[in-house]
Amino acid sequence: MTVLMPWERLGGKVTSCQTGRLAVIYVRQSTKQQVIDHSESTRLQYALAGRAAAMGRAAARIIVIDDDLGKSGSSAVDRAGFQRLVTEISLGHVGLVLGTEMSRLARSGKDWYQLIELCALAGALLADLDGVYNPVEYNDRLLLGLKGTMPAAELHLIKQRMQAGRVNKARRGEMAIALPGSDRGDMEAMIDGRLRRQEILHDPHKPIQVVLGEAALRTLVCTPETLAGQLSKLLSVIRLPALELGIIGFYQPMPVFPFTAFSVRDDDLIVIERLTGEQYLRAEERPEEVASFLKFFDLLRQAASTGTEAEAIIERALESLR
Repeated sequence: MTVLMPWERLGGKVTSCQTGRLAVIYVRQSTKQQVIDHSESTRLQYALAGRAAAMGRAAARIIVIDDDLGKSGSSAVDRAGFQRLVTEISLGHVGLVLGTEMSRLARSGKDWYQLIELCALAGALLADLDGVYNPVEYNDRLLLGLKGTMPAAELHLIKQRMQAGRVNKARRGEMAIALPGSDRGDMEAMIDGRLRRQEILHDPHKPIQVVLGEAALRTLVCTPETLAGQLSKLLSVIRLPALELGIIGFYQPMPVFPFTAFSVRDDDLIVIERLTGEQYLRAEERPEEVASFLKFFDLLRQAASTGTEAEAIIERALESLR
């Protein structure tokens, strides 16, 4: 007996018009602490890229938006990823929005119903692990309304329970406040730094040049589903105006071989990634070494494939995971 997942019981909801548009995977965790502790949830969200491909989307038409990792869904304010999603839907670019659950998208009734209205006007579908919904259809819209109301009520109840617990603990004199500088605080600072670096990608005034070897796209340091999500993310940002992404394929000549990853910041600071941490080389202190790294990077950049050729290398790596 063949058992169909909800994703496979699509009926006539997905039309050729929607298939030809983008499928957007929206990834969010409410706090930086959850990004650290709930890594499996994050992997599950990135794995939705594979679900979108199984629903007939080409790799180039799948976009992963993860700008809101570590941000609460209680409001759209300061959620650049959600605002980007709304913009893409309003422009008619999106045919399908995927999330592991609807609360990933919004926990505010105002933001949720705005999203439903925009999807209905633009002809976009919404999908979670339970199924696919067309906000134009009455029954689906009713169910979407319920799915949006429950997270908003849940958010209120969670805050209420947490506040009551803190008050009772303080009354007993047992409430402890963690001091700064702990390992957990260091980890949160690292996650916060990574999230801030993602925001730079969308700043047209700060050009970024990246060179990768094809091996970085194919080495399984995580699950295939997570790697597929990361590759889909690369495809979604490769055309950003401020980003130049170069990839040196397996069969392309390598002018120099970097034994470790490094980054160049404003041509006067080299950051080298070591197993035990980062090493900094400043031009004012070690000018010859900095000049060598600048020359190495320029040679690698000239040898790398960019634009559509780089996209093709990423797509081949993504296809090999299926």
